[in-house]
Amino acid sequence: MARLLSMVVYTRQLSRMRDFYKAIGLDLIEEKHGDGPQHFSCKMNNVLIEFYPSEQYQSRYRFEFGTKELGMVIKRLILGSFTQSAQVSDFEKRGLHIVDPDGNTVIINNLLFDQQACKNPSK
Repeated sequence: MARLLSMVVYTRQLSRMRDFYKAIGLDLIEEKHGDGPQHFSCKMNNVLIEFYPSEQYQSRYRFEFGTKELGMVIKRLILGSFTQSAQVSDFEKRGLHIVDPDGNTVIINNLLFDQQACKNPSK
């Protein structure tokens, strides 16, 4: 069985993408290897995610993340002026659908929703 090891996102808006994904909660660090370009990366569940600058093309993805702090993520997205494309599904319940600065679809699921939905109120 194959396993995903890394994913590279090419963008024309490197700093704006960095700010967006940091607001979601990715712990991006700045890197530069030899003569290569400055870029940002993080490890998430043993998968390396990298954002590289590119004027020639940009990537198109659909990302789906989970968080137990959806309210804080939404506040950071508002502070970064990223919420113009946001569609909140039952705020603080299911999650958030948003478009990143490059037009990629990003879904942020509230991991607490499933826990709350599964609780038996009679216990």
